[in-house]
Amino acid sequence: MTGVTGSAGATGAAGSNGATGATGVTGAAGSTGAAGATGATGSAGATGATGAAGPTGPAGPTGPAGPTGPAGATGATGATGAAGLSGYNRVAGTTSANDNTSPKTATVACSGGKKALGGGGIVVNNGSGTVSITSTYPSADDTWSVTADRQSGSGNWTLQAYAVCATVS
Repeated sequence: MTGVTGSAGATGAAGSNGATGATGVTGAAGSTGAAGATGATGSAGATGATGAAGPTGPAGPTGPAGPTGPAGATGATGATGAAGLSGYNRVAGTTSANDNTSPKTATVACSGGKKALGGGGIVVNNGSGTVSITSTYPSADDTWSVTADRQSGSGNWTLQAYAVCATVS
């Protein structure tokens, strides 16, 4: 047999702390929190080193022509040139014999130290057929010669030479 339970006694003095218990199990991850406020702008960083030069680009198009420049100064007077030609004249030579000789050559000479610059001749055919000048040339510095020949027919004919003469300086 058990007796009647008595009244509660007075609270006893606090006991000493017990030993630390074992670590509990990690709980589940919580939800992501709200974004924080934007922070203040930081100070400028130091200037970086200069980079290497890039490759040369392609040539650009040709530009428009510039305006005409001012006229240059007048040049110095040149040296006096040679005198050139003077005393120009045309000289007729002696007419050949009026006969049927073929070929004939006629000449004409310039006088006074003049040079033969050019010349020619004239044929007068007093017969039938053709007489032709076959050559005309300077035979010396001061002489012109002309040669002619009967090509066809017969009869008498004459030949006369002409020259253009001048003093050459």
